[in-house]
Amino acid sequence: MRRSIFFRLLGVTVLVALCSIAATAWLATQITRASLQQEQGRELAVDNDIYKVLLGHAVDHSDWSEAKDIVEDLVERHPDRRIALLTKDRTPIVDLGGDGSPLPSTASAEVDALDVDPVLLPDAPADRIDKRVLGPFRTPIGVREREDQSGVLKCLRVNRAADAATRQKCIDVRVPADSVADFYALLALEDLVNPCLARRGLPPVLLDPDYTPARYQKIPDEPAVAECVRSSRRQQLAPYVAPAALMFVTSPAGAATTSFDLSSGNSWRVAGVAAAVLLVAIVVTAAVCARLIRPLRALTGAAHLMADGDAAPPLTVRGRDEIAQLTKAFNTMVENRERMEQVRKAMVSDIAHELRTPLSNIRGWLEAAEDGLSERDPRADRVAAQGSPRPATCRRRPAGPRRSRRRQAATEPFAGRGVRDIRPTGRSARRPGPRRTGSR
Repeated sequence: MRRSIFFRLLGVTVLVALCSIAATAWLATQITRASLQQEQGRELAVDNDIYKVLLGHAVDHSDWSEAKDIVEDLVERHPDRRIALLTKDRTPIVDLGGDGSPLPSTASAEVDALDVDPVLLPDAPADRIDKRVLGPFRTPIGVREREDQSGVLKCLRVNRAADAATRQKCIDVRVPADSVADFYALLALEDLVNPCLARRGLPPVLLDPDYTPARYQKIPDEPAVAECVRSSRRQQLAPYVAPAALMFVTSPAGAATTSFDLSSGNSWRVAGVAAAVLLVAIVVTAAVCARLIRPLRALTGAAHLMADGDAAPPLTVRGRDEIAQLTKAFNTMVENRERMEQVRKAMVSDIAHELRTPLSNIRGWLEAAEDGLSERDPRADRVAAQGSPRPATCRRRPAGPRRSRRRQAATEPFAGRGVRDIRPTGRSARRPGPRRTGSR
């Protein structure tokens, strides 16, 4: 198989086709993915803008009663968008910019100030609570001290169960009123965190103004404490923000605008198309190779016939390519060979015909010399002795009508040598003998 030109051509062609298709499919996939990602990025940029505006409304309002004005403004800025807000149980809050067609089953995002989407808001904090949500606190967490150095928080914590007058004594006039309000809010947060820890079998903790446990405490399970702090903060801040809502951003007809994705199904479709193209390439290549190899096989068979001594039939010449020229040259060679064979046979036939009569005459004279009817030249005897495996004899033998085969065999070496040295004598010339006709 490795020596067959058919399989070699087929293998090379399939390899080239496979590499070409694989490279083309990979390049097309990469270009398509890049284009889709670029287009999706533009679509997501619009969705991000809409999401941030609605998230800002959720941070500043405790409900969605005034969301219609915000959505109307967004639809005016993006006229090719349909914006809808639904509650968690899919009760419509506002739906503008569309024709009322059904919405997709999956929302574009969930607007929740206490659980922001890190994809749409890359700078979201680790606990995913919007930094703008303060609730009972008055200062943002970014401007608070890591620890309370005034002792007010510690005093308030000790006198947590005391009356208001006692707690008022803990307040230092040098501490800002906003910080004092933050201390009260932090104590309220501790009252929510510690029951959560108790349900998990953990001891209570004391929190610093940045919502982390105090450094001097030994924390047995930091992830559990962090989870209780996160859930307690959401519980504390929930009354101050709008409830979570499902955001749908689609085309006016309700189709999703950010559904561009080269999924695994699409990748398999690309692979299937590439396999189909490869299969077609293999079939076409096999057909072309078979048509290309057919005249070569015919030439090989004809050459084998000639090698065995048989006559090769003329081959059909198709086309004008190199194989057609080779076939034409082979046919010419076969014709020349047959012509030369005919000439050879004719020449051999002519030579045999021309030599038949002189050899008959020579044989007659030799037999006559053997019978003593004519004289023999000693030089002819020497020639006969050199040309025959056994020396010629000059003994006279009785003449008779019958000649032995031994005599006939002894005269064979004289067929081509020393004929011109035999001369008949006068006596033998008068006796009946063979007719001299062009013996020389």
